[in-house]
Order: sequence, then structure tokens, then C-alpha cells
Amino acid sequence: MVIKRILLPFGGNSDVKPIAESAFYLGRLLSAQVRGLLAQRPYPFLATVGEPLSPEMIQFLVEHEQRTRAENFGRAQEMFQDLQARFPHVDAEWIAADGSIRDLVSHSARLADITILGSGSQFEENGWEEIREAALLGSGRPILLVPSTGIGEGSFGTIVIAWKDSIEVARAIAAADPFLMLAKKVYLVTVGENNETEASLQHAENYLQLHFAELRSEILGPSDKSIGETLIGTCEGRGGALLVMGAYSHWRWQERVFGGVSEYVLREARTPVLMAH
Repeated sequence: MVIKRILLPFGGNSDVKPIAESAFYLGRLLSAQVRGLLAQRPYPFLATVGEPLSPEMIQFLVEHEQRTRAENFGRAQEMFQDLQARFPHVDAEWIAADGSIRDLVSHSARLADITILGSGSQFEENGWEEIREAALLGSGRPILLVPSTGIGEGSFGTIVIAWKDSIEVARAIAAADPFLMLAKKVYLVTVGENNETEASLQHAENYLQLHFAELRSEILGPSDKSIGETLIGTCEGRGGALLVMGAYSHWRWQERVFGGVSEYVLREARTPVLMAH
């Protein structure tokens, strides 16, 4: 896989500057275009329950919504233009559109090689969850989650691949090829040990060594930590390694209700994460 277009969605009130900077840094590193996207819902018709709103209140609400939308547009566009000036050799374009956020992001992500988003609890609200789900589940393309500290030199020097014999992991590994070319160390890990796990890990190692000869595999034994905690801790312990993993190999509602690796990593990751569904 070759990365030639990076989608950078804007939305909500979270601090997206480290994420946006990371998109431009990655664009420079991979000679890829950065496409900024601000997707906003059209102003909804005011449905009233009980007492109807007065004309004055309706006008106030409409004007407030218009100001908010204008502020979001101005803030996002100014940040994007500032980054264009700071990264003059990166091909970049800016798009703002009104409509269904899910549809706009899904369509744009399908026509990009990767979408860059933020990880952490601040990206669980203000519309970010919808943006993330559209990019991850509605595009067939991978996402790169960036922590609040952003990425820079050395962010892709070490890669940890979370192995599981699943379609989602196979897609994540294929999407990680441009990053594997930048890596100096690559680890293939799985959590929990049994005969099937060991055999599956060995088969995966034999294949991946065709791409990265120095790859090392490791079985992370069971502990009192969850799989998500173990993977995040492993990446932090290896100098902030990039984690490559499949997303939502179970139904998404099961992950949310019972707790799952994907949901945990989306909330808690403190190093870069490449995910594919």
C-alpha cells in the first residue's frame, strides 16, 4: 500500500492542533497530500414540544447557531492555512461541506489512503465519535490515531503488531506497509498462550519476515491486566512504538457493552495506533 492522500477531519471543540500538525508531518514524510475536511450538519429546523418558541427566541437560536458554525469554520480554516505556510512542500487542500457528517466523512475517507484522528477521552464527544466511526467503519480504509503529544521523529522507529488470526488484523498489517519501511524494530505480539496461539503466531512470523527480516515474535503471558492495557503498556515500554491492530473483530455493540480491546485502545492509547476494520 502506498499513502498518497491523508484525510484530516475537523470537528468539535477538542484541541486538534497536534493532530493537524501530525497530518502535515506525515504528509511531508511520505510525500502525500493532506486533505482537510470540515463537515457540519445543516442548521436543523427547530421542533418545539409544549409551548411554541417566540419569534425572538427562534431568532436568537438561529443567530447563535450561525455564529458557532462561523467560528468553527474560521478556526479550522485558519489552523489549516497556518500549517500550509509551515509545511510549504506538502500538497494540501481544504474542503468545507454541509450535510450528514457520517456520509461526508465516509465518502472522503474512501477516497483517501488513511484518515488521521486523535485518541483519548476528549475525542469521545462533540461529534468526534461519529467522525471516527464513519472513517473506521464506513470507508474500508485504515485510520491513524495520534495521541495529544502528536508524532514526530522516531514515532515509527519501532512497531508493535498485535497479532490475531482475523480479517481485520490482516487488513491492518497490509495498511502498515509504508510504516514498516520506516521502522528499525518490529515486534509481532499476541496475548495469552495455548497451542493454537503459538502455531498461528509462528505462521504469521514466517510470512512477515518476508517483508521485515528482523521481525521478532513474542507471546505476552496472561496477567491481571486486560489485553488493551497489555498492548498499550508494551508500546510505551518500547519507546512509544506504533501499535498496529485490527478493530472490532466482534460486533461493535458487544465491545461497548462488555468492554473490548478496540474501545479501550481508542480511549486510552498514549502512542500512535494504526487500526483497520
